[in-house]
Amino acid sequence: MKIYKLGQSNWVKVAERDERSWVHIEVPKSIMNLTQSLRDLIDPDDLYEEKGNDHYGLETEPHITVKWGLYTDDADEVRETIDCCKAGEVELGETSLFEKEDYDVLKITCESKGLSKMNKQLGSLENDDSHPKYNAHITLAYLLPGKGPKYAGRTEFVGKSFKYNEVIFEDTKNKETIIKLDNINKKAGMLGDGFRKWDSYVNSSMIREALKALNFYNLVGPRGTPMNEDHVQAVVNKLRPNGITEEEVRSVLKGPNGYVMI
Repeated sequence: MKIYKLGQSNWVKVAERDERSWVHIEVPKSIMNLTQSLRDLIDPDDLYEEKGNDHYGLETEPHITVKWGLYTDDADEVRETIDCCKAGEVELGETSLFEKEDYDVLKITCESKGLSKMNKQLGSLENDDSHPKYNAHITLAYLLPGKGPKYAGRTEFVGKSFKYNEVIFEDTKNKETIIKLDNINKKAGMLGDGFRKWDSYVNSSMIREALKALNFYNLVGPRGTPMNEDHVQAVVNKLRPNGITEEEVRSVLKGPNGYVMI
């Protein structure tokens, strides 16, 4: 995942990414497909890239950062901090730019009162996020200086929106925890007479861990990449000892056109 923060004077890559945790939401497949269509139009000669550094160029895993620069590794602390936040909606706007000395950042402007509130709530935790104002956006690509304007102002995303009901907390060791919003079973704990319920929060989190353990993010591809039957079966076999059924694995990996990386 490409991780950047906005300094007081310029955009800088955070070198010590393993020293900070962050919260973000995923972009749904329908919007991801649209962003891919736009990324396909970008001239490779316009991309800003650095040899040996994959943090630049095209953004391969579109997302919206809610809060960057957290020091905590405690998912429960994050969950409790945003306990008052509800599921919400993100409205998309035109493509626009962050124009910097070394490169242009091409992005989709986003509006979300819910994410703005969540960003403010998370600001109560110890952090070194120096953004003066929260600007929700989906980064598409890092371009050479002056190459961005020809891609800015595109309107294919205007009027489109998507709903979210969960956020992802990634700690300093890159372990992801899905935090459901408006979910009375947020901790997926013991219910009723003590029977354990593996809800989507637990299933998705454990499936992600299995994909990492199988090295599928390198061997198969990032989120949204199609998976074949052998890939799916490998995940099923990996998680069967943990009590997650084949049906549960397939339901999480199932996309509109087949199984995909999550």
